[in-house]
Amino acid sequence: FGRGLVTGTTALLQHSAVGVLNTSAKIAGFGGRLLDTLTFDDEHIAQAKRTAAALESKGLKDSLISGGKQFGQGIIKGVTGIVMQPIRGAKAGGAAGFVKGIGKGVVGFAAKPLSGTMQLMSSTLTGLRNTASAIDAQAVSALLRVRFPR
Repeated sequence: FGRGLVTGTTALLQHSAVGVLNTSAKIAGFGGRLLDTLTFDDEHIAQAKRTAAALESKGLKDSLISGGKQFGQGIIKGVTGIVMQPIRGAKAGGAAGFVKGIGKGVVGFAAKPLSGTMQLMSSTLTGLRNTASAIDAQAVSALLRVRFPR
């Protein structure tokens, strides 16, 4: 009876923690993608999707590295976009494109660093979730061991 109670309680706590971490990671990831969409910068959106797919985190260390890269890219793109977006807009659409570029640059200046921050949070929470799942699998297998090693 005691062993079953310990196993059940451990599983409940672990699955609850993983569920909270997973939900939080999904919400933060959605927020980051929403901010990416609000920049109206198709190149940035496409690169953010490629980066997110390439940097899928496995553990906490990988997720911190991945999130740090996304955060840094968000800051750099936000700052450089103020200058580059009007230039791109002017090349594509003349004076009207230049004005559009100024709008995209200003919005991107705020949205891209925030998006990077949200992606950092999402990546870190995903790494914590994966780490919690891995630790629990090892702990439960040790609890259920019937015959101890010689």
